Amino acid sequence: MKGLRKFNVNDYVYIQITEDGWNHLNKTLKPEYIKHCILPKKVVISEYDDIPWYRLQLHEVMSILPISGMFDVKYRTNIMFDELDLKEI
Repeated sequence: MKGLRKFNVNDYVYIQITEDGWNHLNKTLKPEYIKHCILPKKVVISEYDDIPWYRLQLHEVMSILPISGMFDVKYRTNIMFDELDLKEI
């Protein structure tokens, strides 16, 4: 189909983890994992953002922050990714 691109789940996305997301992470992950594998991936996109962005691989986001329903999203629903990661079909 015209206009479609591929995005590999091993590529990085930028997400904003909500308060519910942090609560979920603190309940399901060890503190060492959060300290060494999530917190260091914080990036500043804009100084005006009220919630920081984190650069994580998409498969990691899908694994540690699952969506279990339409209203149970643990990160803001707008995500960002590098346009260079979109590949032609």
